[in-house]
Amino acid sequence: MDRSSEESAQPLTVEISREPADQYHTWPGISCSALKDYQASPLGYALRHVFRTAPAKTSAALRGGTLLHLRHELPEGVWRERLVVAENNLVTSTGHLAKLGERWLAELPPDAIGITPAELAAVDSQWAGVLRNPAAVSLLERRVDAEFNVRWRWDGHSMRCRCDGATLDQWYDVKTTSDAQPLQQFASSVKRWGYDLQSAVYEEAAIRAGWPAHRLVFVVISTVWPHQCHVVQLPANTVRRARDRVLQYLSEIKHRTQFGHWLPDDYGEITELKMPFWRD
Repeated sequence: MDRSSEESAQPLTVEISREPADQYHTWPGISCSALKDYQASPLGYALRHVFRTAPAKTSAALRGGTLLHLRHELPEGVWRERLVVAENNLVTSTGHLAKLGERWLAELPPDAIGITPAELAAVDSQWAGVLRNPAAVSLLERRVDAEFNVRWRWDGHSMRCRCDGATLDQWYDVKTTSDAQPLQQFASSVKRWGYDLQSAVYEEAAIRAGWPAHRLVFVVISTVWPHQCHVVQLPANTVRRARDRVLQYLSEIKHRTQFGHWLPDDYGEITELKMPFWRD
């Protein structure tokens, strides 16, 4: 992977650690998620990551993804041992935690995994889909580490990322999707959720951490029956273009931070709306 001569001349300091995810998310530094937020809206980036006034990101889909990541991280026996299944009076008719259930969840021991019966059935079905894919099973069998954190400096910025899993020669990331046919729809997800930016950032982090140059692999799992799982990677040209955008965004963030300018360019004036699909 190309680097500027100035950056190549500097020592590539890197820190690898294994703090839990909730602690990792409190660290300073620019993450891939922050870059995705910046791509969507510099103002949104500032409110969430600079001024820290944005509302927390919560949803049933996020919770489901967190549970599946725990299933991926933990050995079978540890996963089952730590599960605490909610009683019926703690669950809504749709299978989610009720208000009383949320209080129950907050009072569980730190290592316990509180889960509803519907959530457990969903995770078990999705994990079975993973195990049906030989490419995914190969990654799991060759895995040497999982859920670890990497911090480094890139283009003068403090960076951080959290790797879902790594073999001796590559990193991979676990993704869930509500698409029943992930292979047909994942390209749209890449554009919508900025997974190309993630590939660029994680591939850079992996090299800094001592892995050979490679393309990040995504283990994509459908949350919709029959829970198809595909192992995919993005074209090299796509990742190269994304890397250029990462460096562009880092430069813009530095400039906007220096001058405190986060508003869209058309704020403060009347903007005539373009109507591309209408005839005059």
